[in-house]
Amino acid sequence: MGGTWPDSFYPLVVQGFVELGSPDSQSFSRTILLKDGCLVGQRFECGRIRAVMRMDGHVIEFYGEDRQLLRVVALAAEGEMT
Repeated sequence: MGGTWPDSFYPLVVQGFVELGSPDSQSFSRTILLKDGCLVGQRFECGRIRAVMRMDGHVIEFYGEDRQLLRVVALAAEGEMT
């Protein structure tokens, strides 16, 4: 993959937040997800929308405040949407 994971995917996360109506898509929090001391993914929160990107997957999943799945963005090998 190009870039440093997940830095190369930040623009896709921001784009998703914008398209889903987050008021300030440039200001979001990031949480490192660990399991048994190993990095398994990251969660991003912007307003009431969350995005999850797992290390073993090739998608970014966006969820609403009641945990409903709003969108899935598939990633190509170089971090681009498919």
